[in-house]
Amino acid sequence: MQVNPGVPTHLIANKNGAFTFQLVYARRKDYESVLLVYTSEFSGDLCAWNVLTATPTVLADDGRMKWCPFPIRFPSPTKMPVSSA
Repeated sequence: MQVNPGVPTHLIANKNGAFTFQLVYARRKDYESVLLVYTSEFSGDLCAWNVLTATPTVLADDGRMKWCPFPIRFPSPTKMPVSSA
């Protein structure tokens, strides 16, 4: 998996037929001491945004950067309106 600082990538895993989706990003190891805040937000419609409150686990640490995943939860499918035009 290739993760570049500042550019999240996705990770898709299949466990016994159940797929999980994650965004993985690299954050500075010293982010707290330099007062950086990482906030992951998701939207199903790009109007209403939800903040992910889970604390990420660290997948890897190279001494300078930490690679952290955030799970992606897709909203339940809804019926799209049908245009009569």
